[in-house]
Amino acid sequence: MVIKLKDIIIDCGYTLQRVAILEDGKFADFFVEDKQKGSVLGNIYKGRVVNVLPGMGAAFIDIGLKKNAYLNKRYIVGNKENEINMRDKSIKDMIKQGQDIIVQIIKEPIGGKGAKVTTDISIPGKYIVLMPKSNTISISRKIKDERERKRLKDIAREIKLEGMGMILRTEAEGKTKKDLKKDINFLSKIQQKISLEGNLGFPPKLLYEDLDLIHRISREYLTNDVKKLVINKKDFYIDLKQFISHTVPDFEKKIVLYDEPYNIFDEYGLEVKVKELFEKRVTLSNGGYLLIDETEALTVIDVNTGKFVGSVREEKTILETNILAAIESARQLKLRNIGGIIIIDFIDMKKKEDKKYLINIFNKELKRDKLASKVLGITKLGLIEITRKKDTGKTSNKLMDHCSYCKGTGKVFKGTTLIDYIEKDIRVMKFHTNTRNIKIAVSPYMYDRLKDNKLFLELEKIHDMNIKLYSSSEIIDNEYKIKTHS
Repeated sequence: MVIKLKDIIIDCGYTLQRVAILEDGKFADFFVEDKQKGSVLGNIYKGRVVNVLPGMGAAFIDIGLKKNAYLNKRYIVGNKENEINMRDKSIKDMIKQGQDIIVQIIKEPIGGKGAKVTTDISIPGKYIVLMPKSNTISISRKIKDERERKRLKDIAREIKLEGMGMILRTEAEGKTKKDLKKDINFLSKIQQKISLEGNLGFPPKLLYEDLDLIHRISREYLTNDVKKLVINKKDFYIDLKQFISHTVPDFEKKIVLYDEPYNIFDEYGLEVKVKELFEKRVTLSNGGYLLIDETEALTVIDVNTGKFVGSVREEKTILETNILAAIESARQLKLRNIGGIIIIDFIDMKKKEDKKYLINIFNKELKRDKLASKVLGITKLGLIEITRKKDTGKTSNKLMDHCSYCKGTGKVFKGTTLIDYIEKDIRVMKFHTNTRNIKIAVSPYMYDRLKDNKLFLELEKIHDMNIKLYSSSEIIDNEYKIKTHS
């Protein structure tokens, strides 16, 4: 397998943390997190059972968030040895209303739905995932070499904590017993703290908060194929270097500070790529294109040949376009973080071998994704059905709001997204000029959203500038204009 070298580019913005991963220079993955809201995925809580619904085989748990968390019956039993005995029991036999319960978020709140939780707690490290409620040892399926799998399993048996299971992650391949022992000791301390805190105080209570986006990326994506990680804020750079020195010291030299006032995403040609993620049309390298329609229930991708007509015969033209579409579709699912049900309408192919070849390529591309995806097959109408795990919600929902004018048929930037872009331009203007007085024109819709926003008001203090925000009917919602004034 050809190894693609990666660069990780981190933008510590004013309101947003954004991370782009490049593979051989190509935009391959994108993550974004609101600095004010953060992420609750992976957090562990002591909660209280509010309702038990036998008809749904589920319960609702108060964990201190706006919406009660949803606990399905099949996520209650973490101990594999008890699973067969518990499978046929009613949820009322497993938990009771008013009961205190420790749960972990496996899917963030999205829209009007609360978080989805499990009682099967897992604590991820760099090489190991500790499973306090299991007693088994598992090895990542991506480690194929049988001798290496056996070596890792032997080490795991030696360092295993009594009464707890573990999963050896892909990054454990080739690591020494010392490396793995260090990781399990680190995770053991976290587990001890969770256990202690769980016995104290009343619910709802946060017991364990997972790392922020930047530190999660360094844990999950700093692998041997990474050339460098570039970050644009000095305090975050120092903090990240210290974090990595304790977890993966070999990577410390790969951390690079981008110490310029300019937008780091512009420097790497990424800003235009990010904005393309909100467009329906995606052009393929041969002139064909995809049309991506995201709805609440499912996502539909339509494949078109466009300007590409081929040079030999129609069948080859169609197959070539479909192959490019399969590769790009898998990439777009990652970049846009699209989960749930996905339908792809590839151009119809007559030959069975062409259909089989296409699905094989598509499956291969989907395996490059850290989130689990599954091709369910081809419908009678020739549509390919896929499911992809949902976790933190679509990229578009994190950065965009529904447009008030078109009643939900389109989207505009969130106020925090526009503020983040404005702050980057103010920083550059301050670097190049002596002016301390600026005017910012935004659309009437955005003006109403930003005029009393505390984050926007704080910009004056941060940059020591007199900033006047005003409304202009000539500006569209996703844009703004900055001018100096006396």
